[in-house]
Amino acid sequence: MLIRSVSLEDIKSYSSATVDFQPGTNAISGVNGAGKSTILEAIGYALFDYKPYKIESMVRHGQKKGEIRVRFVGVDGRNYEVVRTVRTKGGTAKYLVNDLDQNTKIVDAKDDQKEGVLKALRKDILGIPVGVDGQTLFQDVIGVPQGTIIAPFLDTPSQRKEKFDPILGINEYKVAYDGSSNIAKIIERKVQGLREKIALLSGRLDALPIKKEELLQQKKEIASIGKKLEEEERVFKEIFQKKEVFERRKSIILELEAKHQDLITRLNASVTRKREYVKDQDRAKGSVRIVETSKPHYLGYLKAEKQLAECEGKRKDRDRLQQVLQSNTRSEAGLKERISSLMTSSTWPRSSV
Repeated sequence: MLIRSVSLEDIKSYSSATVDFQPGTNAISGVNGAGKSTILEAIGYALFDYKPYKIESMVRHGQKKGEIRVRFVGVDGRNYEVVRTVRTKGGTAKYLVNDLDQNTKIVDAKDDQKEGVLKALRKDILGIPVGVDGQTLFQDVIGVPQGTIIAPFLDTPSQRKEKFDPILGINEYKVAYDGSSNIAKIIERKVQGLREKIALLSGRLDALPIKKEELLQQKKEIASIGKKLEEEERVFKEIFQKKEVFERRKSIILELEAKHQDLITRLNASVTRKREYVKDQDRAKGSVRIVETSKPHYLGYLKAEKQLAECEGKRKDRDRLQQVLQSNTRSEAGLKERISSLMTSSTWPRSSV
């Protein structure tokens, strides 16, 4: 693992700062209280959940929360970023892991769900062996606090064994040694299993000649059945070919029957039309006879109609003359009335008529 940078915002004496690291050995120097240990503690808290004191004390005085960002190269060679916030009280702190190469979030959880984040970090990214506690590993090996670097070596042998065996992987050898005592039993069980399989296969091998004879007999039966099947297939093909011939003939017969029925229908229609023609001819002859018989009467009708028209004209002339006569009569009456009026006048000379 290679840490590339640590960014702190409102963490202890840091309001906002980023510390970059280079491959190899890096030295951090400064006066007391400058914040050298804070950088190491921030790495321990973000990556290993290491808390040397009450974690709320990491927040800068006067602020409600702080944030730690650690960018590093994991054991798989990929670039990652762990972001963890710290709150003084209330609210929920976040804890997430970003894959910078893929630009994706691997884990995004709240601080009360940190076990999922720590599990992903230990196993897949930081490469911490199974059974090794991350906080203990950081405290005793990676970020040993000031003045305690030789403290683990001053412990009792049993205490040193409890600390260093998981870190050095010695526990794995012990588990392998303890498990080796069971190898003989496992091998014996496997040998016994193989013997049972050999006995089973031997019994099957003894029955092999009988099975072989049965197989030959079955092959002969299959060959016989195959010949019968070929003969039946040949007969079937012949029947099928005959069926196709019959189907074609049937189709031709049906077509001829349809044409025959069509001809009958057309013939019946022709006979019906002929009968209608004969009836129409008879009706036409009857009509001619009626016309010839009615011709004198028709001529008389025309003559009477002409005379009627002449009488109608004379009637109209008579009515016109009567209208003229009536008009003249009215005119004559008017003249007589005027004459009578003149004769009764005093200036008119009397005379006898």
